[in-house]
Amino acid sequence: MMAVEIARSSGWQAATEVGGTTPTGEPWRADVLAVKGNAKVAIEIQWSGQTNAETLRRQEQYRLSGIRGLWLLRQPGFPIVHDLPAACIGGSLADGFQALIPAHERMLARHRRLPESWRQALPMDAFLRAAFERRLGFLTPLEAVGENATIVVETAIADC
Repeated sequence: MMAVEIARSSGWQAATEVGGTTPTGEPWRADVLAVKGNAKVAIEIQWSGQTNAETLRRQEQYRLSGIRGLWLLRQPGFPIVHDLPAACIGGSLADGFQALIPAHERMLARHRRLPESWRQALPMDAFLRAAFERRLGFLTPLEAVGENATIVVETAIADC
């Protein structure tokens, strides 16, 4: 599984179908649980439909358990909020999967075929690598004014 491989290559321990319970005794099961030191991240690959209320309920279970959740949802239209890190799954196994960052909460399933409709579209492996290397951030619409851009900063030592 791509998420496990990328987590491990980024220095995390990762396993699939890991279960646990919240401090109040509610059970949870993560598709992928990655651990690095004291940090824990659950990756949820939600291919089937799920209500926003259920997604938020499950995210709260992870939070209560000291785990950060990252959601990869096949269906768009999920809340765009700081407490729910999420991307829509676009593309296909044959063409390669993409992480689609929604422009708004009213995105529809048909928009998955139109990467230009999204705030950002990037290869899923690059998105997951950025997540495990702590290079993802949440911006409110007011902070994200202007054009979208991918920025790569490279440095080198030069003799002057």
